[in-house]
Amino acid sequence: MKTSIFTFFLFLVISAFSQVGIGNTNPTESLDVTGNIKFSGAIMPNNNPGTAGKILTSNGPNTAPSWSTSMLNQSQTTAMGKFFSGLINIPSGSSTLALTDSNCITTSTCIMTWIGPLPSGINYGNLVTTIEAQNGQWKFHFTNNTGFNLSNFQFSFFAFY
Repeated sequence: MKTSIFTFFLFLVISAFSQVGIGNTNPTESLDVTGNIKFSGAIMPNNNPGTAGKILTSNGPNTAPSWSTSMLNQSQTTAMGKFFSGLINIPSGSSTLALTDSNCITTSTCIMTWIGPLPSGINYGNLVTTIEAQNGQWKFHFTNNTGFNLSNFQFSFFAFY
């Protein structure tokens, strides 16, 4: 009985006011809660509870989120993350950059991309990168046959563990 009275009261309050604050006096949304939220039911955007393994994805402002494609091969991927190298120099010839990552093991994998615009006039097809996963670190092996010493480059990589 207590729960249904509270639910009815909450419905009346929300219906009577355009914005309700719980734990604050200046709500900025229809329901604005300051503090932790505990619930035991499903998150149901547009009354859709989704299915096991699906990921709740934002559809932008003023649009309800939706359940997107589930992650494939869930039993093999325990974690993932995006990282940045910091500024590096890549001399002509061969060089190696080791980056510490306590999550990395020999079966981890990653993909990388250069950050920012690359200087023009260089054939970047002559810059080859191979990536090696080791326990506790990534090793990025560069073969720079561009004819230039490259400085102040940065890359990001997305790792799967």
